[in-house]
Amino acid sequence: MDAEEWTMPNDVLSWLNEVEESVKSLPDEVREGFSVTLDRIEMAREFHRKGLTNKLKRTCYRILRDLENARSDLDSHDAVKMRDRQSERAKKDRKDEDIEEIILELALMKINGDYLKAKDLWPLFFSKLDSEGYGPKLEKPAEKITEKQRYIWDGRPKGLKYTSFRNKIKEKRKENPQNSF
Repeated sequence: MDAEEWTMPNDVLSWLNEVEESVKSLPDEVREGFSVTLDRIEMAREFHRKGLTNKLKRTCYRILRDLENARSDLDSHDAVKMRDRQSERAKKDRKDEDIEEIILELALMKINGDYLKAKDLWPLFFSKLDSEGYGPKLEKPAEKITEKQRYIWDGRPKGLKYTSFRNKIKEKRKENPQNSF
């Protein structure tokens, strides 16, 4: 279909307003590609004011084509964003699994047949996070381990409190009573 075959909306000004609102509601990085469309909307309004029906129709048709082209661009943009979000979730899930593995490994450590205390494992947890490249930090450094002490690291800005770590150690030992490293 070309501009000559295309039928303009009955209330072309309302249609132009809707298109403009839709374009302006797009994310910034997508909206940047619509500057020509926004210019065409202004031109179409001017043609409407001047009664230049043929120019109005051709301009509205071009706006429609812009929107159709943009829809396919937006679909691929959304697909890329969705893939990126899925990738980030997968990385976070893998990191969480890796953290659980680290905690399991520490929980099952024994010396002379006895499990190490959670307080003894806490600094080892920090060392393991560091050696695995997580870039851990102690949220509020203290001279001794406290219940509220928390390690934070890349990918987990809320980190893990010592009390949660201690509880995870207990859980892992209950889940794996026979194992030891």
